[in-house]
Order: sequence, then structure tokens, then C-alpha cells
Amino acid sequence: MSEEAKQGDELLISLVRSYEHLWDKNNENYKDHQMKETSWSEIASAMDMTSHNCQSRWKRLRGYFSKERKKRGDEARSGSKGEVRKPWPLYKVINFLEETMHRRRTYSSFKEKDDLENKNSEEEEEKEEEKKSKKQKINEANKSRCIIKEEHSYKKTKGKCNESSEMLKAFSTVSSSIQKINEKILNKEESRDEALCKMILRELQESTGSKKKTLRKKLLKVIVENLESDSE
Repeated sequence: MSEEAKQGDELLISLVRSYEHLWDKNNENYKDHQMKETSWSEIASAMDMTSHNCQSRWKRLRGYFSKERKKRGDEARSGSKGEVRKPWPLYKVINFLEETMHRRRTYSSFKEKDDLENKNSEEEEEKEEEKKSKKQKINEANKSRCIIKEEHSYKKTKGKCNESSEMLKAFSTVSSSIQKINEKILNKEESRDEALCKMILRELQESTGSKKKTLRKKLLKVIVENLESDSE
């Protein structure tokens, strides 16, 4: 184990130890899943890791502790010396878990039953954690879909606003062109053409929706053609 990895494991163990409801089954908040999620988020923030990775790393350390504890028990029963193998260096740091485990004073026929119960208990905890992890991923996916939907809606609305702005700009240009043309016409036939222009403007003002849009396009086409003709 590298020194950096060892220090990281020691920090994680120290942090988890301060949250007793994460490891002490006798703690009144041990089954409070919401409280556990909050605690793991705080630990993840301190470790600069994800909550899922912190929990996986903790399970690995807890597994190492269980194996080391068993090896020490076997050595004590057989009378062999601990120097024959290199002990796990973090055993003393994480030894507070001993408080939550049943100390075996004898090794009888109940050993296999106890091991099975502990295994089932750990499997149930892992299944529960897996369910919570899947639920969290589903919630995050739903949240992402909502954000994408909102962004799409915003872009769509923004596009409509831009389209309306362009229409207003075009109408302003057309109105200006109409006014210029009207001034040119009025110099020659003011009385008759003034009435015509007023009629056109009134028709535009009273029209709505697609009808107004169509009318604008037709007027714009006539005006442009007339301007091109004048320029020639």
C-alpha cells in the first residue's frame, strides 16, 4: 500500500468514525437512510470524491478489517505468533468497529451459523445500498431530462421572440417605405392617393394573424418591385 493511499484510507476511516449511525447498528439513527445520505455527502465533500466511491472504499476497508480480525482469532486459537505474517497496518485505526461485533469467546458448532448470519446481514445492507444508489441515479436522470426539456422550451420561446422581433423590424421598414412612396405620390395625386394609403393602413391595422402576415408580404413585394423599378 502506498503512503498516499494509506493516508487517504486513514482519513476516510476517521471521518466515518465521527458518524456513528453509519457503522453502529445500535445507534438510533442507523436506519435513517436520509440522514445516511447526507452524512456520506459530507464525507465525500471532505474527501473530494463521490459519495458512491466513498461508500465502496469504506466497504473494502470494512472487509479488510473482518479478514484481519479472523486471522488474528485463528492465530490466537492455534497459538501461532503474529510475526509470521505482516499485519494489516490500518487494523488499529479501524478497530473501533470491534464495539459493534459479537466477540466470540468459544469456537463451537455455532461458528458457521454466526458467519452465515453476518454474511446475510451484509448482503442485505449491500442490496439496500444498491437500491438507494439506483434510485439516486434515476432521480438524477429525471432531473437531467427536466433541465434539457426546460432548455429546449426556452430556446423555442426565444426563437419565437426573435421571429416576432424580425417581423416588427420588417413591418417598420415597410411602413417607412410606404410613407416615402406616399410622399412621392402625394406630390402628384395627393387627394386620390391619400385615400388609398389610408385604406391600406386601416386594412393592416384591422387585420390579425396570418391574414395580416400575408397582406404585409404582398405589400412588401409590390413596394420592392416599385423601388427596383424606380432605381432603374
